Amino acid sequence: MYIKTERLEIKPITDKDRDNVIAILTDDIVKQTYMVPDFETKEAAEKLFIRLKDLSHSDSFYQVGVFLNDELIGIANEVGREENGIELGYAFLPAFHNKGYGTEMLNALTFQLFADGFEKVLTGAFEENLSSIRVMEKCGMQRLEKTETIEYRGKCHTCVYYEKKRIKLQTKDLIIKQAEQKDWKDMYYNLWCHAESAKYMLWNVTTSEEEAQIRMEKTIRFEQTHPYAWIVYEKSSGQAIGFAGMTEIEPGVYEDTGVALGPNFVGKGYGKQILNAMVEYAKTQLRAKKMVLSARSQNIASKKVQEACGFTYSHSEDRVDPRTNEPYVVEFTYKNL
Repeated sequence: MYIKTERLEIKPITDKDRDNVIAILTDDIVKQTYMVPDFETKEAAEKLFIRLKDLSHSDSFYQVGVFLNDELIGIANEVGREENGIELGYAFLPAFHNKGYGTEMLNALTFQLFADGFEKVLTGAFEENLSSIRVMEKCGMQRLEKTETIEYRGKCHTCVYYEKKRIKLQTKDLIIKQAEQKDWKDMYYNLWCHAESAKYMLWNVTTSEEEAQIRMEKTIRFEQTHPYAWIVYEKSSGQAIGFAGMTEIEPGVYEDTGVALGPNFVGKGYGKQILNAMVEYAKTQLRAKKMVLSARSQNIASKKVQEACGFTYSHSEDRVDPRTNEPYVVEFTYKNL
């Protein structure tokens, strides 16, 4: 696994990280809340380091190092799996606490796990570990009713649990959710290689399978910081057939970031289903008050979908296509929710 965030790299552990990993495992502050044994000898600590290093190179277990400027500052690992979900644990060197690194790591790792097919990510913390609980909350995790009493270092602790579920919108014919790397081929052949699909948008056509795989990797990284960017799947075929998304442009107001379907999937009412699903999610889950859409003036099909979904014309703006330097007009519509 390799993930690049704004400040961090999340990747396998190597021999050069030995001292920092052992420093985490033996730090008195870390040991208050991250459950590790006391090591009677240096060799025992090194044995655990080797185990963690080996696991970080495994394809069947999630164990990673968290790096800042190529220096290991933290570790994260899976604790267990259940019902399409995975539980994570993590620890950082105390010098790097309260700097936002935990939030940055957990958010990125969560979206990678969604991309790997997990439907939910869980984390747990001792009830008194308020800093870790804040990390979970900042990542949009919700506290569960589940608690557990754990005896650790001669004291009973109440462990509380938090969970984040993968966003999944469903319509009659579609599933709309975060991307998975395995869907790069569907996206390439169904959408990204078709010039007619990009005609009224600002993305470039993908010209090879190799480019498509890289594009999907970039899509997944984009979703780490844009949680309402999704891939569209057709239920009947199970294929990835397009994308959709929105972003908050001011409190309570959301604007679409583009909706596209491959040429073999237009004219089936899918555009209307996507738009209505996004509106419903924005209204009920995000408490949005208004939704804003846009389309090029020549994009008659898109404008008809917006009208059918109850959107009203607002205004137009002149733009220039950065791919061709040709001018065009964008028309904006809105709907109060």
